[in-house]
Amino acid sequence: MKINEAYFDNKVISKPWGFEYVVLRIKKLLSITFLEIKPGKKTSFHCHTNKKTGFIVVKGKAKLNL
Repeated sequence: MKINEAYFDNKVISKPWGFEYVVLRIKKLLSITFLEIKPGKKTSFHCHTNKKTGFIVVKGKAKLNL
């Protein structure tokens, strides 16, 4: 992989429910984003018609609507 094909964001984006940080982005092929959602808060629905999205819960519990 060429270095200009990968993007490393160096900023935390605050959201009403917590924050997000893009760890790695490779054009439109892959994006790894760290989300921290505060207890009792929720995000908007995630719907990307041309992108597969997965979530890994590291700590706590999550309720998903499919």
